[in-house]
Amino acid sequence: MAPISPTGHLSRVTAAEELRNPAAQHIGASLPVVLYTARFYRPNQPPLAASDLDAEVILVSAASEALVGRPSHELLGPYPRWLAHVHAEDHEVLQAALTQLGRYAQLVTCEYRLVADRGMASTERGVRWLRDTLTPHLDGQGRLIGWEGVLSDVSEQRALADDLRRTTIMLNALVDNLPAGVFFVQGPHGQPILVNTRARQLLGQREDVSAHVEHLSAVYRLHRPDGSCYPVEELPVYLALRRGVTALRDDIVVHRPDGRRTPLVTWAAPVTWTSPGPHDTAPAASPPEAAVWVMEDLTALHEAEAARRDTEGRLRTILETMSEGVVVQDHNGCIIDCNTAASVLLGQAPEKLRGMTAADYTWSLIRQDGTRVSPEDHPAALVLRLGRPVRNLVFALLPHPPPMPTQDRPFQGLRWVLVNAMPLGAGSSGEQRGALGVVSTYIDITTTIQAQRMLRESEEKYRDLVESLPLMVIQADTDLRITYANPATRAVTGYDFHEIADPAAWGRLVHPEDFPRLLAMSQEALAGR
Repeated sequence: MAPISPTGHLSRVTAAEELRNPAAQHIGASLPVVLYTARFYRPNQPPLAASDLDAEVILVSAASEALVGRPSHELLGPYPRWLAHVHAEDHEVLQAALTQLGRYAQLVTCEYRLVADRGMASTERGVRWLRDTLTPHLDGQGRLIGWEGVLSDVSEQRALADDLRRTTIMLNALVDNLPAGVFFVQGPHGQPILVNTRARQLLGQREDVSAHVEHLSAVYRLHRPDGSCYPVEELPVYLALRRGVTALRDDIVVHRPDGRRTPLVTWAAPVTWTSPGPHDTAPAASPPEAAVWVMEDLTALHEAEAARRDTEGRLRTILETMSEGVVVQDHNGCIIDCNTAASVLLGQAPEKLRGMTAADYTWSLIRQDGTRVSPEDHPAALVLRLGRPVRNLVFALLPHPPPMPTQDRPFQGLRWVLVNAMPLGAGSSGEQRGALGVVSTYIDITTTIQAQRMLRESEEKYRDLVESLPLMVIQADTDLRITYANPATRAVTGYDFHEIADPAAWGRLVHPEDFPRLLAMSQEALAGR
């Protein structure tokens, strides 16, 4: 090294003179840095624009070829030649460093990029950054006459710093925009180091950097659902920070300063900054250095759960008050739910119906033609197999054992039902293979079936009576078109029904003097008089 003068400045025995020594040149070539010397033509020249600087580079170590991409002799000479290898956007950085060097005569450090050159080895990131450490060189009168520089490659450090900066920005953006509250705490006292906006909203206040982990319940007003203060030793963040375990709690309620109550579900996990070494066989027994504490608002979940219970209660009330029987079966055909009307129709208590399959039925379905429905043709089985609804099927429920039928009334004592079945999870008209289940409705139409049977029997008796009368019996619509005529009509008139159905046809058969009176009687009959 150059000797130091009693005034604290470098002596006139410069580093350049030392580097001309063969031994020093050999050492300089082996160093991973470039040593160079620059001198002003006139003392105290800065500040000037770097491109106009009246200086020259008088010595460059041999490492310049590996670091800068040029042999040392090509870098010697006027300073603009040296500056030509610096990226144009960084000229002002170097200018500021030289200005500071001339103003304060103290060591200055700056970083700048090199211009890409075919002779320069490219870095992994494609851009080479250099750190230039400038040491002022003064003459005997204390004037700045040049500087000694040391160049080192900081490309990888810059790349790592950029990656770290980008990662930090992305992490902060991610944490700050999470829908959950996030608390990062460190140290034995749990000092907060990162808290996102959502955590402050949930707690109703900003973080207290002076709050000890033992005082979290009091500082942030954490309580149990019954209103008592939440024990600190049960908080997930306490367990993570002191015991190094991951914990979860869903019974914490924040009593916010504005009077609102916010139920939380929170979990916390320990964080260790240092990873175990290659020779570490067991985890360290010391507590973790930090912990992450995550919290979410349970208000929406509680409201949704309350709404679900309310909906289920109302639906159950509606089902229980319905006169139609409702049966719900899963994809295997097993009954999983039913209402009271269904248990009455099917003759089994609800608790006995639940869990039944087709093999356990205590009833059979009978078609109107008297044939029995096979288990695979039951409405629910058809829906599960075909994946589409079936509607308006009429069956008789035949209990086991069946009642004794009579010869003239084979269906006497049976209950008739109208059955509709719909796949669960499909649209009302669309098909869905492999339905998740089926819901069937049973409507008791026994009274309707009996009324229809009685009506048919009455019609048969009435028709037999009318057709056996020796008198003409004629029915006509509002247009006086004949819709029915008994056999006596042909015997009296000599005309078949189709010959006199039209009003003009039967009008010609009536005497002209009697036709107006017959027409008036017909109109009065239509008028209900």
